[in-house]
Amino acid sequence: MEHIVEEFNNVTVSVKMLEKSRAQSKIALEDARTELREVTKGLDEAKAKVEEKGNSITDTSRLFQIKTVLQEMKAEIRIFDVDIGMLEHTLLHKRLQEGGRELGISR
Repeated sequence: MEHIVEEFNNVTVSVKMLEKSRAQSKIALEDARTELREVTKGLDEAKAKVEEKGNSITDTSRLFQIKTVLQEMKAEIRIFDVDIGMLEHTLLHKRLQEGGRELGISR
């Protein structure tokens, strides 16, 4: 009978050790699951950033808009150049007229 009691005690100790090991494994498993969720979240964020960058690289609408604005600005600059030329001509003409009057030259 002592043998059975001793064996029971040994089995009880083994069961307690297994339960303790199981609890530690359960904690380790939860930690691993938490880490997996964090890594997965980071991976999803990185994928989204890469996809967004890829879309913006292949998106030519912004480039087209910039080219259009540059063409419009060049056209406006040409118009301003013509306006400036006309004003310079008018100013020069007026100065020549005034200079001729001072010298007594009339047309």
